[in-house]
Amino acid sequence: NAPEVLPEDGLAAKLEELNRSGLVQELVKEYLGVYEQELVDYIFDTIRNERNRVTLLTELRETFDEDAETIVDNIWGSVHLTTL
Repeated sequence: NAPEVLPEDGLAAKLEELNRSGLVQELVKEYLGVYEQELVDYIFDTIRNERNRVTLLTELRETFDEDAETIVDNIWGSVHLTTL
């Protein structure tokens, strides 16, 4: 898994790879039931600005309740954030 707080160095490239993979988009559609671009953008903005797993989890709990843990685990555990 990626560290709890992502290093700023190289983060933009990692987020670009994550975006291209479609993982966040698929998770939003799967757990929300519909695709919501604004929510996808919000998730990426939160990762980019906060770089903190717990902050993302807290933010997503409002929308996804208990599913937020699974979603954040999938995002944080993705190869896109864990590789250098």
